[in-house]
Amino acid sequence: NSLCQVEIGYICTGGTLSSQDTCSTICGDARRLPQEQCDDGDVIDGDGCNSLCQVEVGYICTGGTLSSQDTCSTICGDARRLPQEQCDDGDVIDGDGCNSLCQVEIGYICTGGTISSYDTCSIICGDARRLPQEQCDDGDVI
Repeated sequence: NSLCQVEIGYICTGGTLSSQDTCSTICGDARRLPQEQCDDGDVIDGDGCNSLCQVEVGYICTGGTLSSQDTCSTICGDARRLPQEQCDDGDVIDGDGCNSLCQVEIGYICTGGTISSYDTCSIICGDARRLPQEQCDDGDVI
């Protein structure tokens, strides 16, 4: 700043009598500065805000200010299944196997979802639960 003091949220290094300091934001200090996309208070990759304070694919981070950290959560319905989700079929429609909270619904199985692809959900025939799409389900597949 104008008094040659390091501002909160920054670190300055390299300055000598003949060269200026280089200042950068402190990622992981739970303060989101304008140069950061997010800051969740740590430098752990895979939790929504990575070690460079950038929002990771499949996440949204909100609430971060100069005095408070971001909270990051997965984006359900974006056709990317992240470890915190049981499924993600690319929508937030209940009753199609993967509900609006990205949880597998009773009577369905969802497979194929990865960080870059969506799940395909299908009815489990023979589970003794007749869903509206089934004509019958007596608990076996004979």
